[in-house]
Amino acid sequence: KPVTDAGATQIHVLFPLEDTWYDVDTMRKVAPLPDNRNNDSMIAQFDRNIDLESIPVYQRGGSIIPRKLRLRRSTQMMSSDPYTLYMALDSAERASGDLYMDDGHSFDYETKKHYGLAHFSVDWKAAASNIRNEVSTESDWAVNDDDLQSRHMVERIVVMGVKEEPKSLTLQSDPLDFDYESETNILIIRKPLVSALSNWEIKIVS
Repeated sequence: KPVTDAGATQIHVLFPLEDTWYDVDTMRKVAPLPDNRNNDSMIAQFDRNIDLESIPVYQRGGSIIPRKLRLRRSTQMMSSDPYTLYMALDSAERASGDLYMDDGHSFDYETKKHYGLAHFSVDWKAAASNIRNEVSTESDWAVNDDDLQSRHMVERIVVMGVKEEPKSLTLQSDPLDFDYESETNILIIRKPLVSALSNWEIKIVS
């Protein structure tokens, strides 16, 4: 939400109650209060303190947003930077999101169908809970190309809204290291060594 008033120290943000919302900066779930200024029971208000350094941004529960976090002088210099996946669980403890990838400079995506579409998903509540990626493409652009896949790596997975620490996370039966913060309900998987251009599944044991 943009801040448009000079000297403002607090801003009022309205949220639709049918969704869960997370603060992008803190990655914590937002707890809005009922909005008494209107009669819509599906809208709630959240008051946030602000300063010149802050821009209120929120991620909807049920979404997955891939981001590249290294600061560069141009997007071209970011082309091989790894991704961080921000997974915001909804009330059903699920989330999904897509990532389109091509070479970033040619028309091969159109003439040769050289592109990949990654579909990330997480289901924390199912009997077989998992985090997975399924890649769809119309060519063999990324198939068996280790160099290409290495330029689209996922270096970190952040899951927001995890209610309890899992017993283990495994990728192809290999255990993965993770950090869990019970106070904030945030789980972070560092260096899972997976590519956004390959199919994979992380199994969750609760």
